[in-house]
Amino acid sequence: MPVTAGGPQSAAIGNLAPINGLDLYFEVHGTGRPLVLLHGGPLTIDLIFGRLIPALAEGHQVIGVELQGHGHTVDIDRPMSLQDLAGDVASLVDHLAIEEADFLGFSLGSMVEIVLALRRPDLVGKLVPWATFCGHRHDPEASEDSADPCLFQTVSS
Repeated sequence: MPVTAGGPQSAAIGNLAPINGLDLYFEVHGTGRPLVLLHGGPLTIDLIFGRLIPALAEGHQVIGVELQGHGHTVDIDRPMSLQDLAGDVASLVDHLAIEEADFLGFSLGSMVEIVLALRRPDLVGKLVPWATFCGHRHDPEASEDSADPCLFQTVSS
């Protein structure tokens, strides 16, 4: 279903895809190798990537996704977890019949793309995590036992 979208930096006709109980919003710009953009929370495609999209779309098919409860994607009665968000993105890539894509994620989006790469490596070409956190908390006294459990729980689930 087409949706009019865009802010001061880019204007696009977006789409809603029926994914895992969501009407997941996405925009497509340009042609070429697919590049999926994943915003940070509580942001949107345009707020993070609006000024970059025209340049990126010169050599890629840019697919901007708005995650559950962000922008044009309405929230549903489901906990917001990295696993579910990554599953939504993987399902969208499958829905669009894309065999492999590159991913650029900002903050929350980068954590989502890391989980996606761990769970569905077949979909991932290049992975660009931007402004993310992995590993130890920013604590000079950190040890192996104080590593952030979020990604380790993801790997083990």
